[in-house]
Amino acid sequence: MSDFGITYVDSLPETIEGVTLRRERMHVLLPESHRLAKRRAGIDLVDLEQETLISLGLETYTRRMLDGAAAAAGISLRHGVTVPGFLEITSLVRAGVGVGLLPAGVLPPAERRVVARPLLKPALSIAVTLLTLRSEEHTSELQSRFGISYAVF
Repeated sequence: MSDFGITYVDSLPETIEGVTLRRERMHVLLPESHRLAKRRAGIDLVDLEQETLISLGLETYTRRMLDGAAAAAGISLRHGVTVPGFLEITSLVRAGVGVGLLPAGVLPPAERRVVARPLLKPALSIAVTLLTLRSEEHTSELQSRFGISYAVF
């Protein structure tokens, strides 16, 4: 059993304690040949309404955040492929299957086959959060790990 974890999340159950380490802006990842890839300044969520999205599952905070933002904008997103993680989103965008939405911290390094553009309207972000069990007493070793984590983030 782990003493702590680091993940993308903005809401937690009462049994979990979290400390936000930083916030990361959401970006649209596109094949370099995509028509929206020319928009260097960024892309609005409404521009993605007709696009095939490569998305995380319904149970994820990221998916719920994006679907909520789409509903607030009066649009529906087309989740064409559901994958377990950000790495799979990147791989399928690279293969030309569709477009994806990712936090800045998991964007692939600059390469020829994909481009990343900031999501402008709405400008969504997600927290990188350090998690622990609320009832767990923190040992000095764990507290020193927390110090390292704060320094890294």
